[in-house]
Amino acid sequence: MGNALNIDVPRNKHCTTPEGSVWELAREAFPNFTKSEKRIWLKERISEGKAYREKMWNVVVGCSRVSAGCDNCYAISEARRMSGNPGITKKHEINPCEKLVQINNGKLDFSGKLHFFEDRLDTPLRVKRPTIWFVNSLSDVYHREVSLDTLQRIFDVMNRAD
Repeated sequence: MGNALNIDVPRNKHCTTPEGSVWELAREAFPNFTKSEKRIWLKERISEGKAYREKMWNVVVGCSRVSAGCDNCYAISEARRMSGNPGITKKHEINPCEKLVQINNGKLDFSGKLHFFEDRLDTPLRVKRPTIWFVNSLSDVYHREVSLDTLQRIFDVMNRAD
């Protein structure tokens, strides 16, 4: 059995269900839960159609402001948080996320630049069990700066992961 790669669009950054954030609900259900207990609980939520993903696959990070809807985009603050992550800096010698955000008119905003994480491309292929993936939660996979070659490589992994 290979892995299943399902693409879904979230309502917000908190893995939302009709009852609220999956993680908040998990904390209530399992105040001292282990990782395996959380996984079992999440699997039940997914099987009931009440959660939209198990893992995230952010192979491209960064975006551009295109409308007023971008005012509340969680990905801007996440990219900013990642720009201070020493693990990313250590792995890539520099932190590619630093160039993805900027201060614009006194507000944090995307710079319009993207970064393709080559080392993350095969992540879904390394997972052996069926998994529901949220693809590119920190970017628009169809952003004008994502090359056709990159898009084809991403979709090739999706097809091979099925």
